[in-house]
Amino acid sequence: MVRVKKVLMLILIVLVWMMPVSAEAAYIDETKTGFVLGQAQRAATKMFINDVQIPTMSFNGKIIVLTKDLKNFGFVANWDSDLRDLTIRRDLKITKFAKVKDTTSTKLVDVTHTDILVFLDNRMVPTFYVDNGTAIYADDLFRYGSISYDTKKKEQRLTLSKYSINDLPVGLKTNSGGVGVIITDRSAEGIASVEYNLYFYNRETKKIETITRDYFIPGGKEKEHIEIVDYADYFFEDNEWKYIFIGSAIKSIEDHNYKVIKSENFKGEQKYIQTKYLEYAHMLEKNRKAELAKELKANKNAPIKVTGSEIEYDSLDNPESHISFKNLSTKTVDAFEVDIYCYDTFDREVTFTGYGNVFGGIAQDIYMPSGSEESLYWTLDLFDNTTKVKVVVTAVHYTDGTTWKKK
Repeated sequence: MVRVKKVLMLILIVLVWMMPVSAEAAYIDETKTGFVLGQAQRAATKMFINDVQIPTMSFNGKIIVLTKDLKNFGFVANWDSDLRDLTIRRDLKITKFAKVKDTTSTKLVDVTHTDILVFLDNRMVPTFYVDNGTAIYADDLFRYGSISYDTKKKEQRLTLSKYSINDLPVGLKTNSGGVGVIITDRSAEGIASVEYNLYFYNRETKKIETITRDYFIPGGKEKEHIEIVDYADYFFEDNEWKYIFIGSAIKSIEDHNYKVIKSENFKGEQKYIQTKYLEYAHMLEKNRKAELAKELKANKNAPIKVTGSEIEYDSLDNPESHISFKNLSTKTVDAFEVDIYCYDTFDREVTFTGYGNVFGGIAQDIYMPSGSEESLYWTLDLFDNTTKVKVVVTAVHYTDGTTWKKK
């Protein structure tokens, strides 16, 4: 009878050890800084701002300009090293422009993704890194004036307006994917509140979703304010992988006399986000998926890649194998199995009678979309001396009912 109880206890332990604990919700790592998006070279088309030529490059069928050159054309830039963003605004007092020496490459050079955000006033615009500098699309500058083309001469000319494009005395920029919203009160009398929208592209539904916020500015002399937007109020935590932040737009402000002033630029800003910036987001998604296909091939077509592992210990000093996984397939994974090979510090096998040094783990009731990453951990009961592991994914189950097994 005692032997039967021991066997039942061991079976219970085995059943418990196989199920993991999720360390964090699934997430999709966005396009990494330095990822090559394409190539560019000095453009055949010339661009002039108020009749002064600015160097241009050709990328993706469009003209791009280096942000460092804009200071010579009536623009001022404010670099925030903490947030890694660049806010560029017109200085109407600057009317004489200096010609810039064209140092752009005549040969093809890589255009890479950058984590630097560029704002033209309150508008977040597509940003690239090329030829040792940050670049933006030239046509994003067209909002500052009128544009004319000469197809025969291959020239485009931007004549800057004498007036500011700002219809409201407030600055708005975002960081950390829309989580941190920075509002700057530029009015002389002070602003009581700001109503604005945050826009997100839903990868799953392929639709744009909007969050409307009404921020009440606290009293005092401070002009810059930060609002932290908690996505949990709008999106389930497990669903955050679906959303790509694509921009923000001010709807209105309210002064201290309760007067509401609507933004005349709101519809234009919203349209830009829902068309041009969304086009840029789609380009990044396309490149991300192409890179995912390369990773799958490099992983010998095994759909789940082990991206990292480490041993930690619970309150009873039992070893826990914390493992990070990435779904390289084009499908959504809802279960998979792993073999965890256990070793001590001397690379000797840590064994358990009847199982050798292999701990069999299974993850079920999970949701790992294509390209997402997730961290799980298993408590290595009965493999107490384990300090390092080797992890092999042996089987995968998808939400469509199909499976994959390691050969």
